[in-house]
Amino acid sequence: MVALTPVLLDTLTKDKLEAVLAHEITHIVNRDVRLMVIATVLVGGLTLLGNYVSGLFSNWSGGPIIYLPSHGAAATTTRIPTVPSSRTCFCSRASV
Repeated sequence: MVALTPVLLDTLTKDKLEAVLAHEITHIVNRDVRLMVIATVLVGGLTLLGNYVSGLFSNWSGGPIIYLPSHGAAATTTRIPTVPSSRTCFCSRASV
């Protein structure tokens, strides 16, 4: 399906309009839309998989959790410091 707007019809000459229509019809004949949908779904799936895998190694509140050896019976966990969020205020009020 190719749509023509009044602006397109008024702006282009007959030869240019014919070239534009031929170009768009070629996209339909070559099934380019189907190819782009398949590519988009594939890339989206890989992105979801990557986000899931990276989520296994980090937490929602900060950076990755690292495990430190302990001299006691249980291992110690700590979080790697992360960049403060935009909500963090570094200002202090000086007493007057």
